Amino acid sequence: MSAEFDMSQYLDLFMQESEEQLEILETEMIKLEEDPSSERLQLIFRAAHTLKGSSRAMGFIQFADVTHEMENILDKLRNNELEISTEIADGLLSCIDCLLELRDLIADTGKDDKDCQDLVKKLQSFTSAPSEKKEASPAPAPVSTQTNTPAEEKASTPTSKCPELSEEQNQVLEIGSYESNVYHCNITIDDNCVMKFPRVFMLTEKVNEKGRVLFSIPSMEDLEDEKFESSFDLYIVSEDNIQNVKQQLLGITDVVKVNIHEWNKESGCNNTTEEGSDDISSHYKNLSDNLKIILQENATTSEVFMANITLDSECMMKHPRAYMCVQAISDNGKLLFSNPNAQDLEEEKFESSFQLYYTTFVENKVVLESLTNIVDVVKVETVNINSLLNDGKPEINKSEPKQEETNTAPAPAPAPAPAAPTTAPAKATATPDKAKKVESNQTVRVDVTRLDNLMNLVGELVIDRTRISQIKNDLAQTYKDPHIENLSETIDHIARITSDLQDQIMKARMMPIDTVLNRFPRVIRDLAQKLGKEVKFQVSGGETELDRSVLEVIGDPLLHILRNSLDHGLEMPDDREKAGKPRTGIVEINARHQENHIVIEIIDDGAGIDVERVKTKAISSGLITEDIAEKMSQKEALQLIFSSGLSTAKQVSEVSGRGVGMDIVRSNIQKLGGLVDLDTTLGTGSTFTLKLPLTLAIIRGLLVNVSSTTYVLPLGSVIETILLNKDDIQTVSGREVIILRGETTPLLWLSETFCCGTKEDSFNSENQCFVVIVAYQGSHVGLVVDNLVGEQEVVIKSLSDYCGDVRGITGATILGNGNVALIADVNQLTNMQVA
Repeated sequence: MSAEFDMSQYLDLFMQESEEQLEILETEMIKLEEDPSSERLQLIFRAAHTLKGSSRAMGFIQFADVTHEMENILDKLRNNELEISTEIADGLLSCIDCLLELRDLIADTGKDDKDCQDLVKKLQSFTSAPSEKKEASPAPAPVSTQTNTPAEEKASTPTSKCPELSEEQNQVLEIGSYESNVYHCNITIDDNCVMKFPRVFMLTEKVNEKGRVLFSIPSMEDLEDEKFESSFDLYIVSEDNIQNVKQQLLGITDVVKVNIHEWNKESGCNNTTEEGSDDISSHYKNLSDNLKIILQENATTSEVFMANITLDSECMMKHPRAYMCVQAISDNGKLLFSNPNAQDLEEEKFESSFQLYYTTFVENKVVLESLTNIVDVVKVETVNINSLLNDGKPEINKSEPKQEETNTAPAPAPAPAPAAPTTAPAKATATPDKAKKVESNQTVRVDVTRLDNLMNLVGELVIDRTRISQIKNDLAQTYKDPHIENLSETIDHIARITSDLQDQIMKARMMPIDTVLNRFPRVIRDLAQKLGKEVKFQVSGGETELDRSVLEVIGDPLLHILRNSLDHGLEMPDDREKAGKPRTGIVEINARHQENHIVIEIIDDGAGIDVERVKTKAISSGLITEDIAEKMSQKEALQLIFSSGLSTAKQVSEVSGRGVGMDIVRSNIQKLGGLVDLDTTLGTGSTFTLKLPLTLAIIRGLLVNVSSTTYVLPLGSVIETILLNKDDIQTVSGREVIILRGETTPLLWLSETFCCGTKEDSFNSENQCFVVIVAYQGSHVGLVVDNLVGEQEVVIKSLSDYCGDVRGITGATILGNGNVALIADVNQLTNMQVA
């Protein structure tokens, strides 16, 4: 294969694949110390092997060198030649850090120009050092020894070469033989296939590209009605040779076996090409004399093998995968030639299978396993050419990737099945489990910018939907035309469709919070080692989904809280033991949905927070006075933790002590329109609770009027609304408050805040005003407005740069009447009131 072949066209795919494989490496590597099982080692080894092959195919030498040394260590671990230790785990994690840096460098410059030789030498020291393991247990079974799945077992069952045919059918075959080659194909479909006739339809369409189907057994009508188990016979006429026909049919999804025979008038079916020795050795027989001479010359000095490699029929990187196979053989021996030739492989002029002829200086099973571990390789068969040259029975080895291992690699989306003819009746014969299996594979990668654009378009539809509904209401009040009722029904239908569309786009943008949480086990491990603490990190609710835009922001706040829990919360192991606690502390993250929000709890079983110490620190920092501190409740005092410049650490360290971490937490959460709360029990532990909106694009809001201007208050912050009498307003320490169910609630007059009126404008003729009670840092604040308009779904639009930074406003939206309403930033407004 030409090293100069332009691989830049595959860079995006390489970046996507490397990101997924690196995530697997980091996630599983953290668990490796506690559970070095053979399954986990095989999973990690496969990810490293995939990265090595794809990076080498792309020409990223440093990336490939690091993964190669990493692979060597993993190989010794899974073969019980090494034992996992903290030092080895640190070295492997350093590899991941280096690979992440190289990936970012490739993304920025297209090159991996970074010196990694120090790390490579460190890794080599692990494999060159004598093993401390005295007695090795049996190595994990190689992939090639796995048992067949039920579908494969069925596929391996011999079938009759030629069913009994009628005189009429034999005449059809005889007439077809004058036209071109006639073949009998016995085809087996996966037992779990839930789209049997569409697969038959795809097979006949593939045949029709270079021939046609003469007849089938059972008949086409029975095939359409799916009146067959898993096997059926096609008699075809084709211009293609027997091997190409078979490869093309095997490339169809859910086809697990194809037995094909050539038909002629004299002997019926002959020239069998069933699975096994006859099939794979036929590739050798079809070689040119010159290539056979090359094999014969090499066979005199060493063993020569041929590998028949089958790629996934939906593989999008056929040439890179073929190149990775070539590299896998070059690492363990010498490639003699390929079929098709190197140029045709580069130009992807092959279906899904190709052959590589080689010699090797290691055992052939090593080559077999190396080829099997390459992504998108679904089947590998190797044959000893020496035995063929000696007219003996060829020695064949087969290997197929395990299902659970292939699931760790990004699986290309299956091509949609062609629509079945209208004569085929729809059948719902699949069991729920089978249907779920098929549905889980129907995935496709989509650029996130397309989802963002779709979300913007849906937002515009929501605005227009509200506008049309408002126009309809205005028409209904003005005219008594019967057509308005028809218009109303249509508008209601459009509203439902728009809501469904909006819901589906929202779901498409959703991602499990695990995508953020998976990076924290490594952080916890490294930080615990640095602090000398023993920590057990637990996560629940990782499958909880959240909008991508929110996920991008919550990573830093969660990281600050976790670092705070480890540094300030958990005690040293000896101190925990003295207090009657286990030496190992627990830090856990729990995520769950709650109405239209997601709630994330970060819990530790540490020493808790000394509220009096927090007050003392706040007084010495000048944040509050002693008088204010005495009047503070525990809930209010705990909120001081989030103040800028306040830290309870006794000394500044790399981890904490500067008083900025928790301030960042609150500000970032508030920017999202969320809330952060804190509960603690001295000596028992602390719980941080984050309440976040599911999305930042479309929200439900409460519309209010303030001096003839409409504002939107996000419903996530609204607790309740009340109608307040003027006489119920009291003054405490120069601030107006009300007593609501025994709790003092401060008031904020939006007419004064937005400089659009006075307090008196908010009262009606009966000296009453509306107050919206909103949540603020564990307590409540009352926002005084002129009128309540109602609830509405609104699309958030950011303000233009020409508006500058408007305090108390987070964006704008367009209402049903076409007017613009400003969306209030409740957190900033309440901060202004408290300040």
